[in-house]
Amino acid sequence: MEVGPNVARGHVNISCPFCGLSDPSEHMGINLKTRMWGCWRSTSHRGVKPQRLVRALIGCSWQEADEIVGSDIGELNLSPVSELRSRLSGLGDQRPKKRVPVEFLREFRKIRARGTTAKFWHYVANRGFATDDVNDVVSRYSLQCCNAGFWGARLIIPHHDMEGNLLGWIGRTIYPDREPRYRVEPGGSQIKHSLYNLDLVAKEGGRELVLVEGPFDAMKLDFYLHRIGIGAVAMLGLSLWPNQIAALARIVDRFDRVTLMLDQQARSQAIRIASDLKIVDIRIKTLPDEVDDPGALTKDQVLKLF
Repeated sequence: MEVGPNVARGHVNISCPFCGLSDPSEHMGINLKTRMWGCWRSTSHRGVKPQRLVRALIGCSWQEADEIVGSDIGELNLSPVSELRSRLSGLGDQRPKKRVPVEFLREFRKIRARGTTAKFWHYVANRGFATDDVNDVVSRYSLQCCNAGFWGARLIIPHHDMEGNLLGWIGRTIYPDREPRYRVEPGGSQIKHSLYNLDLVAKEGGRELVLVEGPFDAMKLDFYLHRIGIGAVAMLGLSLWPNQIAALARIVDRFDRVTLMLDQQARSQAIRIASDLKIVDIRIKTLPDEVDDPGALTKDQVLKLF
């Protein structure tokens, strides 16, 4: 982002990779001349070494980050910021990919309507899913929960790559006054730079693919629409990273059309994303005036919209 309320003169802004899913917008500012960078949300997410920022963005080693920002960084055209993202992503993809298996923690539990995990079952129901559907929602998206410890009082939302390999999980607090609302394991960048629910939609295909912002937005639309050939994936933010665009490019031919549906207050971002996404024609679908985001839709509203 080059223009906006969070963007200072001579800067570009991106979603903060250190905040992860807790950053609702592009709060990380990068000074194009000094290379200094900083997050408006947290003073601890600031620095003068671009290598640290590059490592957070693409998950590379310090040596690889050193090579990326080396002597030729001044030759890059950093406007718009998408070109920088593309350059960094391309360089990151050149290194050998070694997958480290991710396993769920022993303290994670299955969600049931009764017993010590009932509060998580009711949390899912309170997100607008019909009571009769909650068990199927938990099963389709492999939702788990945790009662105590670092992940205590959090709904565990597994996150897989296109082949179904577990990348990690998103922990969503079930209490409205608990911060941070989201925690991500492992780290923020690996998951935030991928698409949530990509494994299911890639396998099933259909007549329409819907891009939304958050995991509950994707779950709500995907659950009630996948039987009629409509799937949904979440961008986990209000912008698309190069890795996410690459993933979309691999699956768009499995759908007849692609639709973008964001929150009511994100209409300008929807227009920008639709114009930036060159790999496919995309249409924007708006929500009813009384609904703030796709995750707040009822079953009847979802079926009526599509």
